[in-house]
Amino acid sequence: VDSQLATVYSTTVLLRVIDKLNLNQNSEFNGSDDDGLGLFNGIAFVRSLFSADTPIDISDRTTVENLRDAIDADRNSSTFVFWISADSQNPQLADNIANTVTESFIENQIERESLAARTASSALGSQLVKLKAAVEDAERKAEVFAQANNLARVGGLTLTDSQLVATSSQLSDAKA
Repeated sequence: VDSQLATVYSTTVLLRVIDKLNLNQNSEFNGSDDDGLGLFNGIAFVRSLFSADTPIDISDRTTVENLRDAIDADRNSSTFVFWISADSQNPQLADNIANTVTESFIENQIERESLAARTASSALGSQLVKLKAAVEDAERKAEVFAQANNLARVGGLTLTDSQLVATSSQLSDAKA
């Protein structure tokens, strides 16, 4: 659950929010009302070089970092329920950001689960093909063995199987 919570802050989720709300055009988030935090932006750049997150261009980096700083996500330790909030100079924008982060997070989770399901399905499909080929090969070898050892087949059953079915049938008739 905590790893899912960390996904709220991921560049992938935040870029969706930025695109949906056009935050790269908003001076509060795009850095155009820079308050002299050039050093902070340099540190954010260096940090992004070592991040396993989605690579982004310089123009989006400031917006992503400002958005990341504006949101807060947490959960009660006794539940799996998240709460997401956002800060902005505009209360309506803060509300829109919190809701859009939630939507983007859910979309991201669905895509990840869908990808995992497709990957598992593909792996199982390839295993199924291999297993089917192995069964067909085993059946061919059994047929060759049966022919080489004069084991006759009656109605798809070997002679021994046919005798076992007949004996079982006779036993059932005798009990009746």
